[in-house]
Amino acid sequence: MAAEPTLFDLVRQAPARQPGTSPTTPAVDEGMFRVPMGALHDVAQHPTFKSFERFFRRQGDAKMFNKDISRSKPFSFNIGGFNCPDSSAIMLTAYTLNAGRFSGIGASETRPLEHERMGTSWGFDLTVNGARERDCTFELDPLPITVTPQQYTGVGRTPQFYEVTAAQQFGNTSSAGLSLLPFSNTRFGSPDGPWTLWVLPKQSVAIGCSIFRPLSIPIAYVEASVSGFIMPATLMQKFIKQINP
Repeated sequence: MAAEPTLFDLVRQAPARQPGTSPTTPAVDEGMFRVPMGALHDVAQHPTFKSFERFFRRQGDAKMFNKDISRSKPFSFNIGGFNCPDSSAIMLTAYTLNAGRFSGIGASETRPLEHERMGTSWGFDLTVNGARERDCTFELDPLPITVTPQQYTGVGRTPQFYEVTAAQQFGNTSSAGLSLLPFSNTRFGSPDGPWTLWVLPKQSVAIGCSIFRPLSIPIAYVEASVSGFIMPATLMQKFIKQINP
């Protein structure tokens, strides 16, 4: 049996009364109605939704500066990850990627590393159950500019073809390739559109880093975080059904 609608549900569903209409018209005068709690109604968080955040930090390692690192032999490591509990689901709404550099003599004297620093040397990865829930490519390793007419070296292949192929090979150890995320303070995708990652029961989330050129700045740490809301799995199923196009 369906739950009986509340007063607020009825008001939201009813059309606004137009000036001059009959009082018997089944409409609600918006000017006469006040939402319970006032402006707090839009910012209040229901107890069913619990804030969720995981923050990971890893120390710098000598392997990050190894001269043998290359596009074909990157140094890849895991920054952090977690598993979604049984009967629960997680809606991730934000993530951050940061790093710190040494600022003094002491090992604990650090300061944030500016985003985009060494952007052509490393990239990051974010997966849900081993899958990259995105259709994005990032050419972190710059390609040479073609300034002369293309010379064909084979059927449909130019000299630049081999440069592109080589550039796309880096990060293969982590199977990320051009899906590696840049060291940026912005998220992937449209900055003005909605952004969510759905994590279902028993699924796992992993954040990693792949260095394909030796780093040139001493790194004190690399850190990442993801945040959103955790809720009962049945509630997420309702959400997905409601926003189904």
